[in-house]
Amino acid sequence: MKKNQTSVKMNNFGIASLLSAFIILCLVVFAILTLSTAKSDYEHSRVAASHKTEYYEACNTSEDIIAVISTGSAADINNRLAAAGINVQVSTEGNVASWNVPIGDTQVLQVAVNTANGNVLKWQSVSKGESNESRSNTDIFR
Repeated sequence: MKKNQTSVKMNNFGIASLLSAFIILCLVVFAILTLSTAKSDYEHSRVAASHKTEYYEACNTSEDIIAVISTGSAADINNRLAAAGINVQVSTEGNVASWNVPIGDTQVLQVAVNTANGNVLKWQSVSKGESNESRSNTDIFR
């Protein structure tokens, strides 16, 4: 009789150990997956924040250009921009001034303004290699 009781106790102890080991293994796997997900989310957030910062810097530069354009004649825009420390070439055709401000390495912010009344005609971010026909973004001010 004592032999049977001892073997039953050994089996119960073995099952509990296997169950504990399985639970610990599951917890370790879930911890690794959580860390991996957190790291990828952090990298994605860092890249998104960098792109947003670059876009807002381009927007601020364009708003500075609009301020310079609104304070004088369209004839000497580039001279006044250089005096203000803005290194962007503005082209004028009639009453429309247009320019491109780089957004990082892969995009530009294209802006066009009516110099007569100050209305924004175009404010669009475009990939540097993108042609006029294949633009995915639309002009937001029309």
